[in-house]
Amino acid sequence: MKRFIGSILLFLALVLIADLAFGKICSYLQDNAIGGMTKHYNYIAKECDEDLLIFGTSRAANHFVPSVLEDIVNIPAYNCGEPGGTIFLSYARLRMACNRYTPKVAILEIMSDYDIWPGSNQKSIKILNEYTDIEGITEILNDIDNENNIKRISNFYRYNTNCLTLLKDNRPNHSVPEQGYQKVSGKMDYEPEPKIQKILTENDWDSVKRIYLDKFRHLCDEKGIKFCIMISPYYKAESSYNRYHLIHQYCKKHRIPILDYYAYPEICNNREYFHDPYHMNHEGATIFTQKVAAEIKRIFNL
Repeated sequence: MKRFIGSILLFLALVLIADLAFGKICSYLQDNAIGGMTKHYNYIAKECDEDLLIFGTSRAANHFVPSVLEDIVNIPAYNCGEPGGTIFLSYARLRMACNRYTPKVAILEIMSDYDIWPGSNQKSIKILNEYTDIEGITEILNDIDNENNIKRISNFYRYNTNCLTLLKDNRPNHSVPEQGYQKVSGKMDYEPEPKIQKILTENDWDSVKRIYLDKFRHLCDEKGIKFCIMISPYYKAESSYNRYHLIHQYCKKHRIPILDYYAYPEICNNREYFHDPYHMNHEGATIFTQKVAAEIKRIFNL
């Protein structure tokens, strides 16, 4: 029996040592990444100091060209959007920035599937597992994903899905998205089937996601950050009402500027500007950013 117990203790000790060693290696690779998304994530979490920051899902990452924004609003810009992201990640990234400095402008692109509907939480916050050393991040993770609090102690859990990415991002010539903008190439070569969009009600709005939209707004108010909500174009959209009337009500209640281009005909009716119904290609994103930048400059008097 003693030998059996000793074997178990030895095994546990070896697992602990392996976990610590794995964590040290992955942490080193993360901190020293020279390219790829790891470098991009590190920049958002620990280095960015631009005056204008863009947050949201892939529709933020693919639709806002910071270099075009800068030419018009005349302040430095960076795109913090994330494919599959939610309001949880947007708030966490704004908070990480505010730990170091105060941006002047925050643009939040809202997508109903990720920022209003329940679900889609785990993927969006997994990125944060690697930044628990930053003030406030553990608190956010515990609030949103308390079922995995114990697992997060393990380095195997924190890094298991991206250890190969960390290795790739430490190799030369692994490009980083320019100013965070994730350019989409190619034009949609088909005509998608029209979708009947359900009218969202208050009951459809995930209560925790609403709380985190409040947190985003409160942080902007507290820091004196000029804040607006953005809804970018969707191919052949006729109205944003079904998906976004709740956001319009929210903005009206809290006096938040909202720029709704969901059904903007000059872009929405031109298939040449889209990669798929949800996402514009680089040509569409450039034209859209030019239009948006002029509006941002006007409403915030930049």
